[in-house]
Amino acid sequence: MSPLAQREDAAAQRRAELEAALGPRAVLVRRQLALHEHDIELWSVNDVDPLLAELEELEHTDPVAAIERLPYWASLWPSSIALATFVLEREHELCAMNVLELGCGAGLASVAARIAGARVVSTDLLEAALQLSELNFLANGFDDFDGRLVDWRCPAADLRADVVLCADVAYERETLVALADTLELVCEPRGRVLLAEPRRPVAKTLFALLADRGWKRSSDEVSAQLDARLVPVDVHTFTR
Repeated sequence: MSPLAQREDAAAQRRAELEAALGPRAVLVRRQLALHEHDIELWSVNDVDPLLAELEELEHTDPVAAIERLPYWASLWPSSIALATFVLEREHELCAMNVLELGCGAGLASVAARIAGARVVSTDLLEAALQLSELNFLANGFDDFDGRLVDWRCPAADLRADVVLCADVAYERETLVALADTLELVCEPRGRVLLAEPRRPVAKTLFALLADRGWKRSSDEVSAQLDARLVPVDVHTFTR
């Protein structure tokens, strides 16, 4: 079997495994994205409502766990499109770099970094997100997916990267201190954090936390096209 056929077979197997884990009501759909001269194939969940419905019982018994398992990972978000575009526009800067994505979700930014030639580690709190990200790596011709379960409240001490990618992670005020702590830990002293967010007011709290710790920030606006919408997203670059 050729390497291409092996990757296609592995992708089909990962898709079948993920669909079986999600259940019959959650349907995976494939999109073709054209981002800065690159064609990217991305799988995501067509409708997350069935996944939300499955959390209703858990919400009554353990509301904190229910919140942590909200299926944000299953959707394609404008911030991930903007961050992937930003990465590919600067792909020469990431070649051979160690890149880490926090809260990878469907893994679009991780795929973009891999296309740019980086060594990529994708992390998320939920196993399903890593399974979806691995599927998207395989769908784009990469069989070297490195996915790790990471909780921002207690990240592994050995996670270090030259570039840290974050797409729309600053949305819950209660997690921002832990996120700032994790960024301090995982980003190399001369590294940088690329954080995309759609101008949520709560993100300013994270910016203030990082500024107090000596981080500098520059910002670029990137337009992300999702279906018929064109969404302005800010991509922030943080350095110490």
